Amino acid sequence: MALQFAAIGALGPLYEDAFQIDTADLGLLVGIYFLPSVFGALPAAMWSNKFGERRVLLCGLGLMVIGALVVATSDTWLAQAVGRIVSGKGAVLLNVISAKLVADWFSDREHATAMAVFVHSWFAGIAAALVIMPPIAESIGLAGAGWVVVAIAVFALVGVTCCDLKSDHRLLASLEEQVFPRRPMILLILLAGVAWGMYNGALAIILSFGPADLVGRGRSLIEASAITSILIWCAMGTGVLGGLIADLSRRPVAVLFVSTTTMLLAMVSFPLTNHVLLPLFFLGLAAGLPSSLFLALAASALQPRERSFGLGLFFTAHFLVFSSAPALAGKVVSLSTNPEISFLFGAGLLFGAMLLAFVCLRIHGKTAARVVPV
Repeated sequence: MALQFAAIGALGPLYEDAFQIDTADLGLLVGIYFLPSVFGALPAAMWSNKFGERRVLLCGLGLMVIGALVVATSDTWLAQAVGRIVSGKGAVLLNVISAKLVADWFSDREHATAMAVFVHSWFAGIAAALVIMPPIAESIGLAGAGWVVVAIAVFALVGVTCCDLKSDHRLLASLEEQVFPRRPMILLILLAGVAWGMYNGALAIILSFGPADLVGRGRSLIEASAITSILIWCAMGTGVLGGLIADLSRRPVAVLFVSTTTMLLAMVSFPLTNHVLLPLFFLGLAAGLPSSLFLALAASALQPRERSFGLGLFFTAHFLVFSSAPALAGKVVSLSTNPEISFLFGAGLLFGAMLLAFVCLRIHGKTAARVVPV
């Protein structure tokens, strides 16, 4: 899913040339992938309750394969957008059900650590897209790169088909009929989803527009994408560490404050210096630390029978913000004609995510069934 999402941003300059689009159109093509998630996250929870998690998961992967086929075979921006929407519809099914499965498996132990591993599979896919897609596209063209994405989606579909999703660690209560979350939890879940969307939106901006910015400074697309991927490799290295620190220290506020402040400073400095490796390095190190806390915050506040619908609400709020961020950043750049504005916009999203996360932690400490010290 992450590789499919990031493939457009990784090949941004090639897409702009091939389809004669501007930065705003590129940002829309990136963000439109998760547009169906705004309306599909809650139904995904309902369908999993009615038809079973395995069937919904396989349906999501099937839609991702179909969408990838449309992207690989289309030669217009509109057709590309349609393919991205179809793939995104499948991605939301995959995302919601996968998150619930992880929450069930690790509900009574190492919750933040498990969520850190889960979240950073997303980062791994983005890093892979930044590293492998530009060389593939330059050697066999955009269409060839599209067929590589199709092959990866098919491989994932076959792999999940062969897997047994049941686990001895799942709570028996999670197998009961799912119910809507308690009223005090709804505000917490929605705010956590918005904060998670702002956090991911900020990262999506630098991953989508970073390569194009570096190409504009005279670097090749392959070099620019490889440099930008440093952020993700560093985040993967510290992501699980952030979950462990939160679990062991029981001090999520400290983890959030230090990491998001570092991210803000690094993101603002990225367009202001030619030595971009340093801000990307610190941005990546800091980005990994709090990444699991947003999802763990929502999942741990929910009782087992509330998780399907609760995580559906969480991802609805998350994707509403996340899908809008790249498109809004691209529009801001087009209006201002200053590409550096997109990174300042991303820094603003990070600041908002930090504030909302603090609010969520306060609510969680007062009302959640499972208390996380603040």
